[in-house]
Amino acid sequence: MDSIQTNNTRQRFFSTLRGRVTAVSIAAIVFVIGAMGATTYVGASHLLSLLVTTRLASDETMLKKVIDVNLDILQERLGHIVTTPVVEALRDQDRARLETYAVPPFNRISSLINLTSLRFYLVPGHVFFSTEDSARAEFDESPRKMVIDAFERRAIFRGIDVVDGQTGLFIAWPIYSAGALVGVVQAGGSLQPIVTEIGKTLSVDARVVPMGATNEGKVVPLNKNPDLTPTAAMAAMQSALNRAAAGELTHGFSFNETFGDDHLETSVLPLRGYVGDVAAQVLLGRNITPVYNSLLQSFYRNIGIAILAMVAALWVILLNFSHVFGRLARMVSAIRMFACGRSDFQIPKYRDDEVGQLGDALQTMIANVTETQNELRVSERRANEASIAKSSFIANMSHELRTPLNAIIGYSQLIEDELTGHAELRGKQDAEKIGAAAKSLLQIINDLLDIAKLDSGKMQLESFPIRFSVVAADIVAEGKPLVEATGSRFVSRISVSETKVNIDPSRIKQVLLNLVKNAAKFTRNGVVTFTVTETRDEMNKLVVTIEDTGVGISQESLPGLFNPFSQVDQSTSRQYGGLGLGLAITKRLCDIMDCEIVIASTPGKGTLITIKIPVYKEERIAA
Repeated sequence: MDSIQTNNTRQRFFSTLRGRVTAVSIAAIVFVIGAMGATTYVGASHLLSLLVTTRLASDETMLKKVIDVNLDILQERLGHIVTTPVVEALRDQDRARLETYAVPPFNRISSLINLTSLRFYLVPGHVFFSTEDSARAEFDESPRKMVIDAFERRAIFRGIDVVDGQTGLFIAWPIYSAGALVGVVQAGGSLQPIVTEIGKTLSVDARVVPMGATNEGKVVPLNKNPDLTPTAAMAAMQSALNRAAAGELTHGFSFNETFGDDHLETSVLPLRGYVGDVAAQVLLGRNITPVYNSLLQSFYRNIGIAILAMVAALWVILLNFSHVFGRLARMVSAIRMFACGRSDFQIPKYRDDEVGQLGDALQTMIANVTETQNELRVSERRANEASIAKSSFIANMSHELRTPLNAIIGYSQLIEDELTGHAELRGKQDAEKIGAAAKSLLQIINDLLDIAKLDSGKMQLESFPIRFSVVAADIVAEGKPLVEATGSRFVSRISVSETKVNIDPSRIKQVLLNLVKNAAKFTRNGVVTFTVTETRDEMNKLVVTIEDTGVGISQESLPGLFNPFSQVDQSTSRQYGGLGLGLAITKRLCDIMDCEIVIASTPGKGTLITIKIPVYKEERIAA
């Protein structure tokens, strides 16, 4: 029967655990696949964005270097045009000689390099001679900043500028004759051929658009890239122009757009003029469809590999767990058998892995718990036997001691009565001492019997409603002589008459007399006050206080005051005597009778003990 139950338990445990682990594993696989897919997609997007950013920076750097190289070439070739005859003709302001000596080298050099214009200035704003129009001599042209700087600062200046609506590369070169400035020559070259050459080198569509031009419907790819749909390229570059016209040319930017199956990347590179403003923008259009498709294929390939890897991992995990779960199921069965009280079994160990170590630890724990339980049973049996022996001993001793003590007390009382009125006969005081000593010993025996009953839980109380004023009167009658015997004064203040309490009268009297005796014992020539009042709050309790002006108790001694056989200190024990059972019995009786006791004391000033007793509420029955 046990074997069948064990097998059923193992099967249920294995089935439940396997189902849960399978569900968790599948959820984990789905989560990991989704995370890998998202990560791969985000990574591909990030990589594409990184490529765009890197390419943009590379394009900007290359464009800047190409422009610098062309300016260097233009400046070097300009030195072949500005010869001595040209300088003398400009000095003499002879336009015919200037045309004779300047135009032929200009035509020869412009056929070799990017040189499109040559202008000679006598003063800023005065074009003395121009290769575009040899007869041109104008004073109404707005002077260019580059020419003005060449006149004023007498140095060569160069850069990108817009002249007569054309964006190009320009150089302003001051001309000297005999150390005197006679004019400035400005050479210019078109920017479009440079950008066109860059487009051919990079196999991209490239063009220059002057700043402020709308160019709507005029975007035509300069290079015929066979992998790029012309319509898509025009649309992408038109979109770039629209963004540039919207004021997005404070810095270079790139963006990707999709037109059907084409994925295009357009870079907008602003060209800053000589004065620092954006003079024109360069548009570069690339077909990134192959790169995009490659990244997409990589994404799908990684997802497929991840799925296959996760399925294989799940299969391996389930195979491994099937063996682990079986071993764990046997441990669960062992624990259930141990919980049912059986310990005569051995947990099998198949291998020295974590599960095997767990089984060893479980086997050791079961052995230790079994040994501890056996020791506890033996200790409990011995404790019960000792408690029974103690109770039996105290009961027998109580019976054996009470009988002779009662006889001693009775005979001492008879002797006192016989010697009363016979002054000539001695021995009355001795009889009184014998009776007092016997009564003290009887009280000690009673205390020992009470503490034994309280320890064993055999203390029986007889509670019934009684007027507390009757109990208080008995306490005053019996306690007053005890207090006055020590030279102290007993004061009673009882403000209740008809109030009833549901309590054992003999035990509450025992409690209160114990406290009065303690107050009398530790007070010499002082005052002991016994007070009974009734609270008016919702708790409705009687408050009994016993206050003395005796030696008092230190705050350190108060917590252990209710422990059996506890004394405040050794000197007190020797001076005042007693076993230290009175307050322990008092505290336990108060707890049984649902009373609350509190002690407050100050060394040298006295002690205040407060007991709160629940008031009995009579239930009125309607007539």
